[in-house]
Amino acid sequence: MTKASALALALLLVASSVVLLVPGAGASYSVSLAGDTKFQAQPWAAQVFDGSVVVGLSNTSQSFLDISVVASGDIAQWLSWKGATSFRLQPGERRTMEFNVSFPAKAPGSYTGQISASGQPPSGGGGGGASAPGAVSAALGAAVSVPALVYLSQYSADGSGARATVSNFANATFDGNLTFNLTQGGAWIETRAANATSLAAGQSLPLAVPWSGTLQLGTTYTVAFNLTDAAGAPVDLKHSSFRLPTPADIVDVWHEPTVVYADDDAMLYATVQTAAGAQCDIHYSVSGGAAQSFAMAYDQANGRFSHFLDNASYGQGDIVTYWATSTNGQYSNASAAKSFTVFSNMAPDLEVRPSEIYVLAPNPANLTANVTITVRATVHNVGRGPAGGFFVSLSINGEAYRNNSIPSLGAGNHTNVDFVWRPDQGGYTLSVVADSSNALAEPNEDNNYASLQAIVNPAPPPSAQGGGAGPITLTFDPMTILPFVAGIVVLFVIVLAVFRRRNRVRVRVTKVKEIERPNGERARLYTCEDANGEKIGATAYTDIVAEKGDVIEVRFEEVVLSEDGIFSWKGARVVKKLDKGAEVTKYKDMVRMLR
Repeated sequence: MTKASALALALLLVASSVVLLVPGAGASYSVSLAGDTKFQAQPWAAQVFDGSVVVGLSNTSQSFLDISVVASGDIAQWLSWKGATSFRLQPGERRTMEFNVSFPAKAPGSYTGQISASGQPPSGGGGGGASAPGAVSAALGAAVSVPALVYLSQYSADGSGARATVSNFANATFDGNLTFNLTQGGAWIETRAANATSLAAGQSLPLAVPWSGTLQLGTTYTVAFNLTDAAGAPVDLKHSSFRLPTPADIVDVWHEPTVVYADDDAMLYATVQTAAGAQCDIHYSVSGGAAQSFAMAYDQANGRFSHFLDNASYGQGDIVTYWATSTNGQYSNASAAKSFTVFSNMAPDLEVRPSEIYVLAPNPANLTANVTITVRATVHNVGRGPAGGFFVSLSINGEAYRNNSIPSLGAGNHTNVDFVWRPDQGGYTLSVVADSSNALAEPNEDNNYASLQAIVNPAPPPSAQGGGAGPITLTFDPMTILPFVAGIVVLFVIVLAVFRRRNRVRVRVTKVKEIERPNGERARLYTCEDANGEKIGATAYTDIVAEKGDVIEVRFEEVVLSEDGIFSWKGARVVKKLDKGAEVTKYKDMVRMLR
């Protein structure tokens, strides 16, 4: 094997860091490199006119090589080397060379050439008198494209017209024209033109034209943007397509979540009659501000259009009004404006549930007239913050009956609200409203109300069977408080006893009545306990079995007054006044004797 056959030179061209020296990000600059199998190259591409390239040379032969690197072709005049272009490369040695590339901004066009390296081995024989080997060489072709510095930096079109921006990054004033050619399926529709004259170096000029004709919905169009200089020579050419979607009648618009707090993002939705090829635009304004419009994205899986509304778009207390339009900008009847209020992140939200309004009575399913019962409603705070003082009202058949005051209710908590009621016979709608005075700002006012239907049966008449045992119903007149003091509490014990031939029998009170005041108003039901510790009401009636001659009495024991005076009441006559703090024992009031 000769030395010549063992000599090889590898040329490696790799991209290096480059420095942007020419203004205008729109200008493009590219280099493509190609070589034979002896060369490995990475293409170099940069949006610059000035930069540097590193050439890597490797000597894979068994002897040194005297290297010479040159550039040829019309690209050569723009290349300059850093350092020596001739040097000696030892066997197995690799060396990199850097050269600069600098194209003038005023000279757009295509440049080609070659970067080549040759290696001369040692002269004279060697290795058995073999003849001197010849030089080895490697060449790498290069092509550089420098674009024009006047070009279309932006361009777009839609159903209303076309827009483009002409940018001049040359070093001289530009005079030219821009035409907008509108076609559909290859057929010419119309041409619009605009002048791009006296455009100074380093400046940009936005141009826009409207279409003169009416474009067909559901159709795709193409626009050719053709920029020429004053002599009519081409400078830049761009294309853009757009489609006018099919308009559709809007069926509904809505937002989620239903309740929007200040730190919540919102989604605006719309549905249309025919979604295929349709487009919807959403419009919204915040607290009467300027309307903003956006194209809505179509969610094919759910068959609806949507638009994301970031919480930075609004704040606490704002009212966001929104509506939708179809592609042709026409409103449909279903796209009437809707709105939502943005609530504080600590807003309360009271809720009354229909399943949690009920009657407290011995037999709730069989209510009896003239018997005092309790209507109870559970009020929840399902909001994020506590509720201050508010009223809970009970209305009976649409007429206000009573308001109860609730001082506060924490977030996530609930409270029971009781209303005492002594109904007459008939059918009733019992309606409970939380925050009946509308003192609280709540995200949802619709959940503050619930109602209950109640049927009250007639009261059974008192009856007695003479000459033997039988049931008898006793109704004791209520006690009356004079004068009435708000929040009064009366604690006492009622004991009913039957004297049956000198054998005393204690009877438990089972049903209660509501206390009345002289002015006709009904007071709350006072709670007491009987002798067995079972809770009963202030007044009561019970069914007992008595015989002729039995004496039935009511005895009030351990009467304790916590507020102003209380009277025992019989009919319309005051029997005895009990002062605050008094204690009465073994006080007997004969109310009835059976004969």
